[in-house]
Amino acid sequence: AVLERGDAGGDRAAAVAVYRRLCADEPGDPCFARLAELARGKGDVRTLFEVITDRLRWLATGDDRAAEVPLFAERAQLRRALHDVRGAADDLDLLLAIAPEHGEALRQRAELAGDLGDGAAAAALWRRYLAVERDPTARADAEMILARTLAEDLGDVDGAIEQVERVIAQRPADLTLRERLVGLATQAGKWPRVARELREIARLRATPGDRAKDELRLGRVTRDQLGDADAALAAFERGRQLDPLHLDLLREQVELAARG
Repeated sequence: AVLERGDAGGDRAAAVAVYRRLCADEPGDPCFARLAELARGKGDVRTLFEVITDRLRWLATGDDRAAEVPLFAERAQLRRALHDVRGAADDLDLLLAIAPEHGEALRQRAELAGDLGDGAAAAALWRRYLAVERDPTARADAEMILARTLAEDLGDVDGAIEQVERVIAQRPADLTLRERLVGLATQAGKWPRVARELREIARLRATPGDRAKDELRLGRVTRDQLGDADAALAAFERGRQLDPLHLDLLREQVELAARG
C-alpha cells in the first residue's frame, strides 16, 4: 500500500524508504530504477547519490561494465551539484577507463581539469575529445577552449595559433576569431602573420569607417614592426580614401612621408 501511495505521489518519502530496503535486500532487483526515479522526482540529490553508489558497488561484483557508464556519468553530475569537483573528476576517470571514447565524458572531464588548474591534463583531454567529436559547432568551441588553455595556462602560443587557424578554416568570416588570431600572433611576435590577418579583417569589414581603422593598424604594424615604409604609406592612403576625415590616418601619413 505504501508503494501504491508513493507511486501515486501521496507519500513519496515513505515509498523511497521502502524501495531502499528492497534494494538493500536485493541489489539487482528492478526496484532500483523506480527508486532512482523517485529520488530524481523529489530533487533529492543526496539520496540519488547514495542509491547510485549502492548500485555501482553491486555492479562491480559482476561483469556488466557497460551498465556502469551511465551511472558514473550521473554520479559525476551529482558530485558537481554537491561542489565536489575532485570527486566528479574521479567518477569521469572511472567512466573513461571503461569507455575511453565517450565524447560527453571527455568534454566534461576536460572542463573539470581546467577548473582544477591542471592545464596539461585539460589540453590532453580536449585533444582526446576532438578526436571523437564530429559536430562542427562543438568542435569549434572545443578548439577555442584548447587554444585558450594552450596560450594562457601552458604558454604554448604557437599551439594556440594553430588551433584558432583550424576554427577560422571552418568560419572564415568570423571577425572575432580573426581578432583573436591577431592577438596571439602579436603575443608571439609573428608580425607578417599579424599584417596578413589585418588585411583580411579589413577586407571583411562591413563599413568604410571600420576598414579605415584596420588600415591604420596595418600601417603601424608594417612601419614599426616590419620596417616597410612604402607598405605603411599605402595602408594609410587606403585608410584616408575610406575615411578622409580620420585625423590619425592623416597625421601618420604626413609624418611618414616627411621622413622619406
